[in-house]
Amino acid sequence: MGNAVNYLTEQKKNYNNFSASAGMQISLEKWGDLKWTSAFTSRSPKPAELFSDGLHHALSTIERGDLRLRQEKAFKTVVSLEKVAAKWNFVVSAHHTRFTDFIQLVPTEKGLDQTRNSAYLERQYTQLPQAAFTGVDVDLNVQLK
Repeated sequence: MGNAVNYLTEQKKNYNNFSASAGMQISLEKWGDLKWTSAFTSRSPKPAELFSDGLHHALSTIERGDLRLRQEKAFKTVVSLEKVAAKWNFVVSAHHTRFTDFIQLVPTEKGLDQTRNSAYLERQYTQLPQAAFTGVDVDLNVQLK
C-alpha cells in the first residue's frame, strides 16, 4: 500500500486551557442599550488535528494531523446596540475575534492522493501564527398584527 511508514511514538501531551470574559451594559434611554463584551479562551488541539493520518470516510478526503500543533488562543470583542419597542425590536452587533496559533485544515501541496484505489483530496492540519474574523450582525423583528 504505497510507501507508508509506521512509527511507534510515546506522545505525552499536557494542555492547560483558560477562559475569561467581562462585559458591561449602558442604557442610552431612547436609543436602547449599548452592550460590550470581551472574552479570552484557549483550546487544545483535537485528537484528529494531532493524529489523523488517512482516509476520512465521511468526507472522502485524506487528512494528515500534525503532532507539533500548539494551543489555539482567541480574544473576542462584541459591541451591540439593542432596542426593544412595543411593536418592534432590533439588535446590531459588531464583533472581532483575533486568534493566535489558529488551527486550520488546508489542501496539501500535492493536492491529491492517488496511492489507493481512487483519487482522494489530501488535506493537512496547519497552524497560522495570527488570524482574525470580523463582522456585523443585524436582527430586526417587527410584529405585524
